[in-house]
Amino acid sequence: MAVCLSLQDIRSGYGQVLALQGVDLVVDEGACVVLLGANGAGKSTVLRTISGVVRPHHGAVRFRGQDITGRKPHEIARLGIAHIPEGRGIFPGLTVMENLRLGTFGLAEAARQERPSVDRVCALFPALRPKLNDPGASLSGGQQQMLAIGRGLMSHPAVLMLDEPSLGLAPVLIDQVFEALRQIKAQGTTLLLVEQSARHALALADHGYVLNRGTVVQRGTASELTANLHQAYLA
Repeated sequence: MAVCLSLQDIRSGYGQVLALQGVDLVVDEGACVVLLGANGAGKSTVLRTISGVVRPHHGAVRFRGQDITGRKPHEIARLGIAHIPEGRGIFPGLTVMENLRLGTFGLAEAARQERPSVDRVCALFPALRPKLNDPGASLSGGQQQMLAIGRGLMSHPAVLMLDEPSLGLAPVLIDQVFEALRQIKAQGTTLLLVEQSARHALALADHGYVLNRGTVVQRGTASELTANLHQAYLA
């Protein structure tokens, strides 16, 4: 299987504080890879480094063989990497449709893609269709997470990176979000997922990595990590 994303000896962080201490990671085309670990392990920093929000001090980030290390976030987004941050980050004063349209901002042929993209989002998240003209602030927490994912899909990304998509959601909504992610993966989108709900994440994932204090302490298939889940979190 072809490699979609790879990190080689990445050391990055905030100021002089390194949150990642030499991370190596590979994500194959069409796969779902999950990053597991305790709070502060560096999982979110991995996504931010890939998307260009954090500039690495050392190492290389490659997308489909192209070195994208240190490129600006909008440039990386245009290449086909969408980042759904923790906390959703929707614009509460804009309508749902306006929030979705922001997912095409600055992309070539955005106007032509917009309607099919909205239809795809509403097919994945039917609860959003009757809300398209409502302000984002009127949505429930679960609907806001659906909107955040939908906005990321508007650009038809090759890679969708999600940071804690289940955070703060009721169990029934977590199930709905992960069912949508299964459909997105089945449609050919590569997924890189940071998630505290290891049960849901490993049920979706092909492979996973466990981070602790900025280093990879365990890696393997989803079934291997599931079998060693207790040990993984104590690593």
